[in-house]
Amino acid sequence: MVEGMQTDWESLEKRTCDNCNVEVVGRFCPLCGQNNKNYEGSLWRVVGDIFREQFDFHSRATRTIRALVLHPGLLAVEFRSNRRASYVAPIRMYLFSSLLFFFLIALAPNRAEDRVFSFSIETHSYSLEAGNNETEESDSPSVVSEEESGFQFQETQHESKDFSEDIEPVRQHLDENINQMVSEILIRPDDSPSKNLLIGHLLRISDNLKKNDEEKPSDLELWITPLVVKVLHDISRLLEDVKNNLPLIMVILLPWMVLTSALLNCRKHVRMVHQLVFWMHVFTFAFLVLSLELFLVRFVLRGIEAAGFVTLAAYLVLLVHTYWAYHKFHGGGHFTGILTFLLLVLFYFVVLAVALLAVVALSIYNL
Repeated sequence: MVEGMQTDWESLEKRTCDNCNVEVVGRFCPLCGQNNKNYEGSLWRVVGDIFREQFDFHSRATRTIRALVLHPGLLAVEFRSNRRASYVAPIRMYLFSSLLFFFLIALAPNRAEDRVFSFSIETHSYSLEAGNNETEESDSPSVVSEEESGFQFQETQHESKDFSEDIEPVRQHLDENINQMVSEILIRPDDSPSKNLLIGHLLRISDNLKKNDEEKPSDLELWITPLVVKVLHDISRLLEDVKNNLPLIMVILLPWMVLTSALLNCRKHVRMVHQLVFWMHVFTFAFLVLSLELFLVRFVLRGIEAAGFVTLAAYLVLLVHTYWAYHKFHGGGHFTGILTFLLLVLFYFVVLAVALLAVVALSIYNL
């Protein structure tokens, strides 16, 4: 260094922090962390510092995303090795990616508005005369029914018929509220999926009564039928409840994966905090990939058949990327790693299914 010249760092020595009155040696206060710079000088210095801080954050964010995408498991290994300053904090990335994903879910139009699910709903006509029971097929072409509660069904039109007498033996065993919902569903158009599904369900029960010469449906049928009626009466509310509870479900899944992974790899003595950081990075990548898939399928490729391939590719990328991250972080051979990874995936979907069923059950109960 040239004699007489003084660096900014040296000029900041032997100062007292204005925030907490502690003597500062270096650029930052050792107690409160405040930058040991005096902004009473030029405006350009203030502007320059702002730009430097922003570009420093963006460079760390770019470095973090590059490592997250191209080097599975590297961020967790770096954190375990106590090399953290070069990357964005795991919790910040996790919160940002999860908020982005749930924000897109809230904005995205329902996929069923553009994609027709080929659920073929056959409406059966039952004749009560002379014990004759047969299915009547129509020669009319398949048409796309009305959109109902976020779903569209591909349905075959059938000759309209009044099924009131056919389903009356079942309705007389339902309570008043459920019968009111049944009446509201039955006044819907003939091509309404919920109406056709409900009629088919009630007719099957009625047909079983006649075949078995019984006067009352079974206890199981009496328990299931009100649930079916409630769901078909207002399925949009059920779907909305599931969507609204997705963040809570993901909050439950994160510690579950941390605990399960720690138990399956207990011999490797990986600290719980490092397991948490690893799965936060896994979930972060998953949220980013699913956000991209959601954006492409719901906004860019709406109604295009290629959207299905995008979804398939997204889930394949998630599966392969997560395994390589898991293998890099936990080490060991591929055979053992694949077995434990498949167990983790199985446990993940079991808990996910249980959580979704719990949400659906609570939603149906509150309908």
